[in-house]
Amino acid sequence: MSRIIGIDLGTSTSEVACVIDGRPVVIPNSQGKGITPSVVNIGEDGEIIVGEVAAEYLLTRPDCTFMEVKRLTGSGAVLTAHGKKYSPEDVQAMLLRYLASCSSEFLGEEVTRAVITVPAYFTDAQRRECKNVLVYDFGGGTLDVTVLELFEGVIDVKASSVKILRPPGSQGRIGEIP
Repeated sequence: MSRIIGIDLGTSTSEVACVIDGRPVVIPNSQGKGITPSVVNIGEDGEIIVGEVAAEYLLTRPDCTFMEVKRLTGSGAVLTAHGKKYSPEDVQAMLLRYLASCSSEFLGEEVTRAVITVPAYFTDAQRRECKNVLVYDFGGGTLDVTVLELFEGVIDVKASSVKILRPPGSQGRIGEIP
């Protein structure tokens, strides 16, 4: 069974990590850095460039370079590059494939399982979908988990929990705040 990676799919930057020998390890991107700008450039030939290199195209090729796409998730927006249409979710999938590829390279095995963060805030259109949603934020010092029910514009919090995370060897234990 393959390892499970954790991806923080951020608005401006994204990070990926994995637990190795019981400790979380930030996985470097193809430039050897732990933080990847959430920027995607689509070339005329369909080549996908992600991260710092893609960010260099923001000034010279803004028509086919996308940033802060996460803000458009679920909005129905259409992004165009070289006459081809993409949804915000398509562009985010390009970023996720890149992060998974970097993870596979680093770990020396194919990555087939991941846990991905989602936005904590939703637009009005996103709130109108009727479904149950698990929202979590694996932050620098806490793990926040909330179960929501979305129904006709109403967000009903079904359960919420916060875990305070402490580095190994620090005083105290992982605690729970009800």
